Amino acid sequence: MRWISENNYETDMNEIVVPFLKEHGIEGELPLKDKPGWMSDGTPVYTCTFQPSEEAGFHYEVYRPEGAPTGSIVISHGLSESTLKYREMIFYFLLSGYQVFIMDHRGHGHSLRETDKPWMIHIRHFDDYVTDLHYFVNAVVKPRSQGLPLILYGHSMGGWISAVYAQTWPNEFYKVVLSSPMLKIQTGGIPEPAGRALSAVMKLVGRGGAAMKGAPTDLAGENFEGSAGLSRARFDYYLKLRKADPALLTISTSFSWLGGALAGTKKVTAPKNCHKIKSPVLLLTAGADTLVDPAGAEQFAKEVRRIETFCFEGAKHELYNQKDPELQQYLFRILSFIQ
Repeated sequence: MRWISENNYETDMNEIVVPFLKEHGIEGELPLKDKPGWMSDGTPVYTCTFQPSEEAGFHYEVYRPEGAPTGSIVISHGLSESTLKYREMIFYFLLSGYQVFIMDHRGHGHSLRETDKPWMIHIRHFDDYVTDLHYFVNAVVKPRSQGLPLILYGHSMGGWISAVYAQTWPNEFYKVVLSSPMLKIQTGGIPEPAGRALSAVMKLVGRGGAAMKGAPTDLAGENFEGSAGLSRARFDYYLKLRKADPALLTISTSFSWLGGALAGTKKVTAPKNCHKIKSPVLLLTAGADTLVDPAGAEQFAKEVRRIETFCFEGAKHELYNQKDPELQQYLFRILSFIQ
């Protein structure tokens, strides 16, 4: 397999990966108004240019390998991310013979927003993330997969979405890969009940779409030392993309998002819900993760019947943004599991 090295990373991404993806991929948009069961409550939705729009929808991308695909991988990205952050992983999956499907989740990238603040990640109903993905799977993934095995790969918040998806529709995916999944979040010393109560109060007084006082509103404070990865080259590359695209400026979450995350992580690790998962699961965690609490993954792993676990000791939250040797080990574990 052709590896993209940190030593010449930006050049190789721009001269090898990006042209390859353009040759093998297409982009599209799923309109929100066509989502099954969706009914407007009068609250405006926004396009990535932050103008209210009835036509707002979900941006997605589809990639096919050079030969006949052996399966379809659906990527569910993490908080404050976008399709662009997964270019390198998509490249490796394609070289391994898989076709790849990825969408910008609600409130991210070039998909619809529920706020007019370009830096804010806000969602009124947290389970919409899951039903949005189900809409994407049925409208785009299945028609282009023609019976191929479906594999779900979710990172962080996308890992939560993937886990809930596997609990809600247990017969859809052949296998599920959870990478540093958000099964319990680090709350910075604030007790979870207090966080849930604060979110509920703010929503009650009509401020669910607001952010914590002092929350960042731009990328000025973003730096490698405080990042969730260990590869400076990979961090610098994506930060450059974010600064060049106004749709990638999301940096802070709303009170509504926080309350939804706290309630959602409690629900997803409940034994009765974990027992609903039928697909084999690969659970990959980072030993030096400061964003998700390992207790959530431990509880989840105890209850899911068919699960493999592996912890990358010393790794930070973004396991796909490690240094070259560790990234290769990470990808090897994923490919060995799904093949």
